[in-house]
Amino acid sequence: MKNVFRVGGIDPDKLKLTAMDLRGEPIKVCVCGSEIWNLQVKWDDDDTIGMYFMNMWCPLCDSVATAPTVENDNDADI
Repeated sequence: MKNVFRVGGIDPDKLKLTAMDLRGEPIKVCVCGSEIWNLQVKWDDDDTIGMYFMNMWCPLCDSVATAPTVENDNDADI
């Protein structure tokens, strides 16, 4: 059985030919223009996101990127 968790839940053999590895600097918009991302999250008891994995992937082009955090977001109201 192939380990699909080696790239944060993404099987590299199943990525589309247009997919890019954009991991490194966190981004919010994919190079294909999509603002929608697939992420793995853990929900807390109060229905808020308790934690999430930093790897995210685009549902349109399958590119892999790094998810932003509050520390990376200069526009965040803390």
